[in-house]
Amino acid sequence: MNLLQLDINQCPSMYSTPNAFKDTHKCDRKTSTCVPILGRGYETGGYKCECLQGYEYPFENAITYYDGQLVEAEFTNLVVNTQTR
Repeated sequence: MNLLQLDINQCPSMYSTPNAFKDTHKCDRKTSTCVPILGRGYETGGYKCECLQGYEYPFENAITYYDGQLVEAEFTNLVVNTQTR
């Protein structure tokens, strides 16, 4: 089996579940929850940030969450001080 095809789960999971990437997502913990997206392989950002009750996605389109790959890319831009969109 090609290990690069394995999914990384960065979302929180049970304490007893072995996962080196557990709880490394970049979702805002006060306003959203992390939901894994399967099939993205061995890359960070295989999750989506869904708004908690009382909060809403600010844009009017068919998508109702922040994609983890976009969140990870923006975080990297912030760390290396690169201008974002």
